[in-house]
Amino acid sequence: IADEKTVEEVKQKLLASGIFQSNLNVNLNIISGKEGVLTIDLMDRWTLLPLPAGFVSSDKWLAGAVFIESNLAGLNQLLVAGAFISDDNIFGFSAWNNPAFMGTEYSLGVSLSGDDGKKEHLDVTGENILASIDQTMVSASIRLGRTYSSGFGWRGSTGIMSFKYGEGTGYFAESSESNMYWKNGLDLSWNNLFYISFFNEGASIHLKNTLYSEFTTMKTEPVVQ
Repeated sequence: IADEKTVEEVKQKLLASGIFQSNLNVNLNIISGKEGVLTIDLMDRWTLLPLPAGFVSSDKWLAGAVFIESNLAGLNQLLVAGAFISDDNIFGFSAWNNPAFMGTEYSLGVSLSGDDGKKEHLDVTGENILASIDQTMVSASIRLGRTYSSGFGWRGSTGIMSFKYGEGTGYFAESSESNMYWKNGLDLSWNNLFYISFFNEGASIHLKNTLYSEFTTMKTEPVVQ
């Protein structure tokens, strides 16, 4: 049976999706008895957000950008992609999430990232390099989750992280290993938020745990500088 409480629930679900402008209207017109017409007036938000970034100093520079699309193809799917290049490093990542995978109440997400460049350990002054090593990292994961009408939600994830090391200096020159790890995580959440124009009212709790376990280790010959 539709009533004013139903109208507010529908409005809150539409606002919580994050893809509609906040001035949407939901009206219930009772025709007779238990019959009525629910009218919804809404407009899509601009959901593509480009975020360029960069800096230059006397011996360092960085340039890149992140693109966020929270309503991919009008399907309420999230797509994030970004890349950064610096004087000694290249980093890129992407993530996709579908909150209603194949029309179900389950969400499915996939993420990829990669990093290639030199990693440096500095002393307490931040000016002197104690050790450095060439490192290539690749990470991939998949996530499955669900959020219930009570506000409780869960999300489980699994994936791999691979590290390959090259030439090193300092204490990194003594030995190096190439490692692969399993990465398993569980997120628990509870939301009781009331969405208004630009702010949210209410309470939100989020707990996250990630466990890394070594999968393989490959020894490489020491590199002496």
